[in-house]
Amino acid sequence: MNYQASDVHVALPAGLYRYEPAGHVLCFEVPRDLRAVTGNQDFTAEAALDLVFVADDSRVQVQGEQREDYAYTTAGAMAQNVYLYCAWQGLATVLRVWIDRDGGNEAGRRANRTCP
Repeated sequence: MNYQASDVHVALPAGLYRYEPAGHVLCFEVPRDLRAVTGNQDFTAEAALDLVFVADDSRVQVQGEQREDYAYTTAGAMAQNVYLYCAWQGLATVLRVWIDRDGGNEAGRRANRTCP
């Protein structure tokens, strides 16, 4: 079972990118700095980068409440991998769940996708 039900977006000063696992590439999506709308804390706009995990429950074969549980569990596992990598490399990281969903969703809707 390899649903890959979540997308990873990378918010950088140059813009927003989506990670494409098939080719291990970043696909350019939005040509402006969206780090400030990826969280409600005051430091989000100054972060070197923000990883945004976006669940797409149309890719999984679970129903009802299990869809949301699956998304949360997947995001938790992805965050653990980020923490392990950052610890190994001596990098700081913080997990945030206090986010502006409406602002982030609006920003994502105006995407200029460069990859499929």
